[in-house]
Amino acid sequence: MFTKTITPKTTSVTIELPDEYIGKNVKVTASVEVPKNYEKLTLAERLEHIKNTYSKFPRKDLSKLKFDRDEANDFE
Repeated sequence: MFTKTITPKTTSVTIELPDEYIGKNVKVTASVEVPKNYEKLTLAERLEHIKNTYSKFPRKDLSKLKFDRDEANDFE
């Protein structure tokens, strides 16, 4: 197992793997780490952390989304 913590500066990231990984199937998983003192933060500080972490992602306007449950369940 190979673990590396990075702080990306852009949306494109290049990683270097150990030589023994060459020619093998490699699974790459990305996740945002929670600060070590997260449990000690107040509710307001936790909400601010969540806001700062996820506000960078693009938002989608779903106000015009139409969902017809009957149509979705009609398999014939």
